[in-house]
Amino acid sequence: MTRVLSAISVALALLVAATPQALAACEGRAAADGTTEWEYCSPAMEFYGAGGEWTWVKMRACLVTNGDGKLWVRARVDDTQWARGVFKTWYRPSGTKEGIHTYRLTATVYLGKTRLGDFDTYPYGVDTTPTTVNSGGSTLYSVPAKGRGDYSVVFQFQQDGPYWTEKTYQINSGERSVALRMPCPHV
Repeated sequence: MTRVLSAISVALALLVAATPQALAACEGRAAADGTTEWEYCSPAMEFYGAGGEWTWVKMRACLVTNGDGKLWVRARVDDTQWARGVFKTWYRPSGTKEGIHTYRLTATVYLGKTRLGDFDTYPYGVDTTPTTVNSGGSTLYSVPAKGRGDYSVVFQFQQDGPYWTEKTYQINSGERSVALRMPCPHV
């Protein structure tokens, strides 16, 4: 009887874990290098440039793993704007000169209390939004993926621009920490 109840408990736990959201999170997508890639992101965060004005970004910090068993960090920039003029009118970059800006992402990843690795981008310039910024450029500077678990990412995100290139207008998130759950065993 105890074994039957135990088996029923395990079956119910598996059924609860297999919610549509959990199953959808386990579906990967094809990456540019031909592997399958899974991405787990924080909710969107908004940061303003120095002094809380003139530049703004909405971004998400993400953990990425792929079919080759690698793990790295990605910044996903959803929107960025810049202001100018007496009335501080806000503009979205249009891919021309005002849209050129540089990102830098540094991060440390933990699984529970275990430090997995440190990540850094070289300053990375783009002229379009939305965009993604990978730590070290895709799987460069990646670490072996550990699979399912509760991760924390301690990161700092910096952005120069759009439009304003002086450090006075730089967006700097300061050190932030996000908790990310990876529900799938990928490796």
